Amino acid sequence: MLEGSPIEIPEETQPEIIDLFQGSTPEIRNLLLMLFGDSFLPLNIMERVTTFETACTVLSIDEGPINALTFPETIDSYNVLAFIKLSIVIKALNEAWLAYLGNSDQRKYHLVPTMQNGVMTYVATTYVTISTTVPVCLLLSSEELARYLANQFTELLDDYYLGGSSDV
Repeated sequence: MLEGSPIEIPEETQPEIIDLFQGSTPEIRNLLLMLFGDSFLPLNIMERVTTFETACTVLSIDEGPINALTFPETIDSYNVLAFIKLSIVIKALNEAWLAYLGNSDQRKYHLVPTMQNGVMTYVATTYVTISTTVPVCLLLSSEELARYLANQFTELLDDYYLGGSSDV
């Protein structure tokens, strides 16, 4: 990463940088982000939230106290910490969207974990309308976000569903 502030781009030049950014590979996009920051570059939420840490940045949360949490030995800390982190990641991914269980017209998506060949997978998504057994804070606003969560945050999902267990 480059040290210091991003390079300021005159407003009249920004459209050219945006066009370059939109037509670039992920590597070039990352370079442009390092050089110019993200204040005027059009990032969708999946480009901005790639880790728990970036989700915290999007929500202006200090992840330090969360990472420093300790639990009694009788509590499976993998599940609890993973639940907290997933809740934060999903809140960031959902942006301003909130699940409202009383609205049967609102689709709410979640992951359906399945075991395949001894490996937990999260490729199937489904939606609910009124009620669910999934915690509301783990519901997503779109199937696209649910699939992104399944692909990008597999380790965190494994910690939540499997409790950090290596015995599958």
